[in-house]
Amino acid sequence: MRLLTLITLISALSSQAAFGWGFIGHRAVGEIAQRRLTPKAKQAVSRILNGETLAHASTWADEVRSDAAYKHQDTWHYVDYPIGTAYDPAKASPKGDVIASLTRIRLELLDPGTPQAKKATGIRLLAHFIGDMHQPLHVGNGTDQGGNLCSVTYMDEITNLHALWDDKLIDSMRLSYTELVNFIDTATKAEFTAATAGNFEEWAAESASVREGIYPISVDGEAKIEAPAERTYCRKNTKDPIPDAKLIPKLSYAYRYEHWPLIEKRLRLAGYRLAGQLNEIFAK
Repeated sequence: MRLLTLITLISALSSQAAFGWGFIGHRAVGEIAQRRLTPKAKQAVSRILNGETLAHASTWADEVRSDAAYKHQDTWHYVDYPIGTAYDPAKASPKGDVIASLTRIRLELLDPGTPQAKKATGIRLLAHFIGDMHQPLHVGNGTDQGGNLCSVTYMDEITNLHALWDDKLIDSMRLSYTELVNFIDTATKAEFTAATAGNFEEWAAESASVREGIYPISVDGEAKIEAPAERTYCRKNTKDPIPDAKLIPKLSYAYRYEHWPLIEKRLRLAGYRLAGQLNEIFAK
């Protein structure tokens, strides 16, 4: 009974904390971008942020989530792409999503009439939300709150799949964000340029295309990638009971080893694309 109560409590808490990549991941994205800015963009960003780096600025959107004044930003961190669908602006959440928010922020940053303070907020949000959309579970399938309703254990600690991908996998590598960047920021100039191609919808669709592959196989399932309805460790809503402990996948080093290359790739692409956007915005 105590174990079940603990699982319920932790899962309930985790489901409210959908913070893409965690602080180390977001700072890594910001640091990669900082290193890839053109001199003109670097000067503009530093001026607008009053010397603050992109690594520092990248976590602001999560830091203010406990402040009621920023509650309206909650839905801006993610978007849902149900399996087999594409993004449709006409059907987007009226509260906003990560694609609509990034599109609006880019236009505000391009507008010379946008006040300096609003541009500073815009850069902080751009840095954070580009990172968010490259975390596959921030482009959810619409059935489990981006993996928040999917219970797993990692290194014998009870958590959920979203929290695992936000920070627990990265944190378990015991790297600072600068060490992580030194390891993964390896692109040549040509590779960097190629990586920055595309738009927000296409980058979100990339996350959706790899998302289902990161769900572990159900304990009682066959060796295949199940459809969302077949994942016995996922609830349909927060009122559903936590799955029996025997149904919760036990993940460890093998899971991290299998998925670490994807984490590196998504962080790297997010950093390059953030730099690419800022280089374009502040080209003049």
